[in-house]
Amino acid sequence: MTNQTAYHFTFLRHGQSEGNVRFIFQGQLDYPLSDLGHEQALALGQRWRTEGREFDAVLASPLSRAGETAGHVADALGLTDEEDELWMEQDFGARTEMSIPDFIKDPNRPQFFGPYDRSGGDGESRTQLYARATTAIQSLFRNPPGRYLI
Repeated sequence: MTNQTAYHFTFLRHGQSEGNVRFIFQGQLDYPLSDLGHEQALALGQRWRTEGREFDAVLASPLSRAGETAGHVADALGLTDEEDELWMEQDFGARTEMSIPDFIKDPNRPQFFGPYDRSGGDGESRTQLYARATTAIQSLFRNPPGRYLI
């Protein structure tokens, strides 16, 4: 870690995954990156290396699409990445692996979702997701000040 006095967070979404290609709710299912997703992550890592972008640590969800993205970027910058389950995507419950077009066309889908409604009936509610996200953000401040890629 460098001698930092402030926290700097950069949030990066994973590259295109096989689930993205299929237009499905992936949630916490473990879909790897597609070929394009690997190319995206490699290109970003190379760009940031060329620009001299620096991070003190790289954190990622344990899902392969996030870990593969973080790994490509971290490798390009000469870093290693760490996994943290708090950064996983929302658990969509029974909606997991449903195609998004099918969900949109479903005449039985709810018109509105309240903050306490569990996604897919048995997944995470928005309130649960926000609570987990709050815990993830708070956990960042257990580390010393620095530049973090999440």
